[in-house]
Amino acid sequence: MGRDQIGELRRLEGQRVSFTLRDGSRIEGCELVSVGHGTVATAWLCHEGRDQFVELSHIIEFWDPRSPRRGRRAA
Repeated sequence: MGRDQIGELRRLEGQRVSFTLRDGSRIEGCELVSVGHGTVATAWLCHEGRDQFVELSHIIEFWDPRSPRRGRRAA
């Protein structure tokens, strides 16, 4: 994930976001708590009441589930 995509993802912190991951799985409508800063290369998500940490390199696509426009390719 390049700097532009990370910056765009950071603008969604605190909002609901959906993801497609490199293994083909999806995480729908989770809260994006934080995107890694400094040397941290993970996104912190709250999904179904549980914290999850996803490597930024595993994120293929992300989008605001309320938006009619789908997906920002991350890879």
